[in-house]
Amino acid sequence: MGTHVMSCAMTATDLAIGHDGRVLIEGIDLDLRPSELVALIGNNGTGKSTLLDTLAGLRSPMRGHVTTEGRDVRALSPRDRARRIAQVLTVRPRSGLLTVSALVALGRHPWTDALGRESEGDRKAVRDALASVDGISLADRAVATLSDGELQKVMIARALAQDTPILLLDEPTAHLDITNRAMVFALLRRVATERHKAIVCATHDLQHALALADRLLLLRRDGGPWLGDPRMAVREGVIAAAFDCPDAHFDPATGAFRVFRNDGPPLKGGGPG
Repeated sequence: MGTHVMSCAMTATDLAIGHDGRVLIEGIDLDLRPSELVALIGNNGTGKSTLLDTLAGLRSPMRGHVTTEGRDVRALSPRDRARRIAQVLTVRPRSGLLTVSALVALGRHPWTDALGRESEGDRKAVRDALASVDGISLADRAVATLSDGELQKVMIARALAQDTPILLLDEPTAHLDITNRAMVFALLRRVATERHKAIVCATHDLQHALALADRLLLLRRDGGPWLGDPRMAVREGVIAAAFDCPDAHFDPATGAFRVFRNDGPPLKGGGPG
């Protein structure tokens, strides 16, 4: 096995993604590295969620392949995939009366025995995951009582308890206020760095993505994918070209959007949506 394969948590090669026989975007090449946060951005309908499902092995690519440790993700058993890849989705879990600790413990399922019994190692993994997101104080709370920001911390903790090298998140800051959006992105940055996770995070929160991601993967309706340093995306006008519209203009000097109104000067805004 080559050095390049060993140094990457996941590799996507000449990937074309889509559904119902329709290609959404093609030509995606990604080498996802440990300790790296990649922000997946693009307008609605460009295929961000479809790409995450394809990387997770839940959807077949229309062309190309995705590998982890040199093996095609679609060839892995569900249990082996769950030991390599954890996902955090935007759907609020139907948790019933589950406590936070019980929900986070579900992340240990790929590692428990045939009867689903937890070991002391599993319980320690749950405690460590909650500690990583500053969530120890939430452990005995009912999930149904959590705020949106607290719930996102807990869902990330569940993914950390799963103890995978790869973490895929689909818009984890959706429906959060600005304080909690900043908290989630700072948490992902810390998780990537301190726990050496390879993270892909689909987001519309462009301002935090530009500030905290190592690389951007931009999906465009015209022009195909763009992958690179966030500063280069700003400097070369990639962001402006992808998101500018009659009502908003990206200001590379501030890294923010300026929203125009008909009855006055432009107002500063945080992102395209």
